[in-house]
Amino acid sequence: MVAFGVRILHIDEPPGEFQPTRAYHGFIMARAYYYEALESAPEWKREIASLNKQAEYSAEPPILDLTASFAYRILGGEHIWIPRILATVCWIAGGIFLYLIAKRILPAGAALFSTAFYLFLPYGILASRSFQPDPLMIMALLFSIFAILRYYEQPSTPRLVIAALASALTLFIKPGVCLFQLFGVFVSLGIYKQGLRRTLIGPHSAIFAVLSLLPMLIYVLYGTFVAGFFGTQVERTLSPHLLLQPSFWAAWLLQINIVVGPYFIVALLGFLMLSKGLARALLIGLWVGYLIFGLVFTNQIIHDYYSLQLIPVVALSLGPIIALIIDYLAQVATQRYQRAAIVGVLLLAGLLAVGASINYRHHYDANALDIDDKVKMYEEVGGIVNHSASTLISAPDYGEPLKYHGWLSGEVWPPWDDIDDGEKNPGTSELTMEERLDKLEAKSEYPPDYFVIIRDLNYGRFEDQTELYEFLGKKHPIVAEGVDYWIFDLTKSID
Repeated sequence: MVAFGVRILHIDEPPGEFQPTRAYHGFIMARAYYYEALESAPEWKREIASLNKQAEYSAEPPILDLTASFAYRILGGEHIWIPRILATVCWIAGGIFLYLIAKRILPAGAALFSTAFYLFLPYGILASRSFQPDPLMIMALLFSIFAILRYYEQPSTPRLVIAALASALTLFIKPGVCLFQLFGVFVSLGIYKQGLRRTLIGPHSAIFAVLSLLPMLIYVLYGTFVAGFFGTQVERTLSPHLLLQPSFWAAWLLQINIVVGPYFIVALLGFLMLSKGLARALLIGLWVGYLIFGLVFTNQIIHDYYSLQLIPVVALSLGPIIALIIDYLAQVATQRYQRAAIVGVLLLAGLLAVGASINYRHHYDANALDIDDKVKMYEEVGGIVNHSASTLISAPDYGEPLKYHGWLSGEVWPPWDDIDDGEKNPGTSELTMEERLDKLEAKSEYPPDYFVIIRDLNYGRFEDQTELYEFLGKKHPIVAEGVDYWIFDLTKSID
């Protein structure tokens, strides 16, 4: 209950504190599914919601998005807190499975501490409030590990099928992310229990591989060759040349520090303390799986939330050190003082996590405090453009918050860093601003009515937007100008 209470603080606020682009993607998708089934909604809202959904890129099945849309229908409307509560419940449910895993490999006190670490780590608190598939993926990952453990405790076909289907769900939620950890655990525990040869060539291993991989493979093939939404996903994911660059390793370590901080080093020490046994076999699979994931998915691992699956690994790896501390207390203190000390440490950890998460929220996004003002601005801009279905947008977070709160749709003017990386081909000259504008207008389903610029001071793009403002000002009149926005009328020209 404490873990849930920490997370529902300001849960009804828009997601300004953690990965807002990813969170607003989910909000936009859930809104579209909701309004597509809501025949009583105004036609213009249904059109905007549908257009924005079509413009979204997603490599993951919209499981939580659809779930949130059903919840909207049941609860009578679209509310921001509904998707965020869903993500929170998934993360906390994952804590139940983590405890069940920890009980099998650690003493009771250490298992309790590992669970508390998972639930109260400041980064985990923020991530578990964000509406994206990751909290659901982590819950499914932990359930899958628990199911694999149960299978090896007493091998049977029903337990194998449960473990394989749970793993299939995990891999389907976010294709590929937990692949190496799941197979690392299955193979590592198999070698510990029955030897290398039997694990690699045994029929149960083949059954596990086929059942767990099949749904993901079907989805990836469909997304690549039929629907086309995977497109250049391989190029965006696999860049093995990065492994030769020191900056890649520095960036990876930086993301690990953001997610778990100095506990990473302590967890490694705890892992190295383990002697041969079930705990060591399990953690070898998890650590090696995470390492291989980073070596393969080089473009993803340098983003902090792709190390979320490291949190349960670190939580379990801290267990051996905590077990030593508990054993020491058992020798020097009475049972009453032991319990008091353990409860005190857990309570202190929880309080520190709450305070740290609040401070971390402000550190992660300095503008999280003025999110209400931002929402009012987005709503104001949407009203000024009459909720246009055809705008051009230069705004923070790829225009996702503006589209959502402003109830408008359109093409997004890419920031300069994206243009340089994604739209310039080797050997070609850089496009002029006129050419970029023509290219963006050509992508629009309808001739664009407005160009909306929301000043973006956070990511070093304000100078680029100023140049864009000066360019547009020579061609089109300004409809409205606020403290943090400019709106140009593209249907009129300045003679």
